[in-house]
Amino acid sequence: EEADKMIASVDVNSDGKISFDEFCVMFGKTEGSGLREAVSKRHGELQKIKGAVGEHSYSEEEKWAFTQHFNFTFEEDKYLTSKGLVPMEPDSMEMFANISDGIMLAKFINLAKKDTLDERALNYPKKRALNKWEKTENLNVVINSAKAIGCTVVNLHASDLETSAGKEYLVLGLLWQLVKIQLLSLINIKECPELVKLLEEDEELADLLALPAESILLRWINYHMVKQECSRRAKNFTKDLKDGEIYANLLHSITPELAECDKDTLMASTGRDRAAGVIDAASAQGVRSIIQPSDIVKGSKRLNLAFCAQIFNNNHGLGELTEEEKELLRVGLPDDAEGDAREERVFRMWMNSLNLQDGNLYINNLFDGCLCDGLYLLEAEDKVEPGSVEWKKVQKKKKGKALHKLMAVQNCNQVVDVGKDLKCSLVGIGGVDINSNNRKLILALVWQLMRKQVLKLLVGPDGKEKAETDVLKWANAAVKDLLAKELPERSPVKDPSDEEEVAARDAADSLLGGAKKIKNFTDSSMSNGLFLLNVVKTLKPEAVDPTLVLPGTDEEEAKQNLRYFLTLARAMDAQIFCTWEDLFEVRKKMVFI
Repeated sequence: EEADKMIASVDVNSDGKISFDEFCVMFGKTEGSGLREAVSKRHGELQKIKGAVGEHSYSEEEKWAFTQHFNFTFEEDKYLTSKGLVPMEPDSMEMFANISDGIMLAKFINLAKKDTLDERALNYPKKRALNKWEKTENLNVVINSAKAIGCTVVNLHASDLETSAGKEYLVLGLLWQLVKIQLLSLINIKECPELVKLLEEDEELADLLALPAESILLRWINYHMVKQECSRRAKNFTKDLKDGEIYANLLHSITPELAECDKDTLMASTGRDRAAGVIDAASAQGVRSIIQPSDIVKGSKRLNLAFCAQIFNNNHGLGELTEEEKELLRVGLPDDAEGDAREERVFRMWMNSLNLQDGNLYINNLFDGCLCDGLYLLEAEDKVEPGSVEWKKVQKKKKGKALHKLMAVQNCNQVVDVGKDLKCSLVGIGGVDINSNNRKLILALVWQLMRKQVLKLLVGPDGKEKAETDVLKWANAAVKDLLAKELPERSPVKDPSDEEEVAARDAADSLLGGAKKIKNFTDSSMSNGLFLLNVVKTLKPEAVDPTLVLPGTDEEEAKQNLRYFLTLARAMDAQIFCTWEDLFEVRKKMVFI
């Protein structure tokens, strides 16, 4: 009852939920209520720091864990080890200093999502330390690449990563998202087809495909609980794992032959001793864990999730596929699954970038039912065109309960009406299509909202929004003007007396000089990346390193050029969600955006 009153005092939209900002307000009013003590007990050792708007806290345990994870990850990286950047002391603040130039974070992003950025495009210290502008370029690449692979980045700027004092909580928030993406990247049907064994009765493969990795991980744990005839089930990564019993059964199920994983031996102890035994058992399996016994006992959600993912990635213990399961995968995976998945991913990353629900919403899959009540789509429309949604007419959830179908359809009808007001082409699309999770129509709507937002950024001096044809004309005209300039203006070199540098510049200039114009956003000539590099040069001629420009005559060379282009664009603070594959295949929507 007391908690309900505290929530009601700050819950301005009366939906039964509070945002982080509302929680902070509530937390500030709770002196003597016991809430502060409860939070402290729940999250363990927190370091308090003073910020511009008050005090913030960050977890020492998480700092220790992420430092250790970077140590394990980069122990064989020649650059980072030669510079003495790893290993780092987990109990120190070294990590914040060592990531401040963006190089370690950029490398980690590429490990989290392969080929996200081109590390050759980063600024590296040579005869001198990097200056502020060079660091900022690297950190812009980091932030925009992090957004492109699914991180929600709110109120975090390059300057916060460069000098993190007072902003450690924001930096750790980004690091956790990157670590999570890396550790969960293998927990999907494509990377691990054995997950098909987790299908439950009356489920289709599409149901499993729609589950976020965290849910799949819990289902995997419970699969082993059934296998071990254990009555316990994991419903979360906090209290259900605190006593170590589920861990003991999980590890024993995966490697029953290992003495260290004997569940009876593990269960003979309690508390921290059992937690320490669990970590030792995982180590015997080959897991280099970043969790400590106290993290298990305290029920640290993030670190338990990371630990479970580490165990899965090391050995999931699901066994080999049967012929029946192989056939199910063959007929059950949708056609063009990879291409469709990339398009869905781009639109999902864009929605996540809108800071929906005050930054507290992260959409794992556009088709998992999260859009069926229309609420998030209405909020997205209101972000694209503030004031476009009449919120008084919107049916809201009460205390987190799902809306009745009729109310959900009513919201979805308003989504369509607002979309039409925004001049989206929604012929043949009704609210019932959104409510019934029609994939094709949902993608069509989200794409048009994304396109609308991009075009709004290109409003001319006359106040009129630009069209796609205007963007095409601008790109062609800008490249034409660039190529009309004489050397060295169109392709400057740092040292005109360096014959090798001048020769490399001339070779690259010859290649780029052939990429003069594109007919449209499906022009196949763009697939080699040369025209796009010219577009970058129209904004910053010295940005393109001529030694990194390739002819692009085969897929590998084109890939290098396109990854280089994406990295340069992000260094210039462009927010791009597509992948090099989208550009190589010249997907019209992705090329335009």
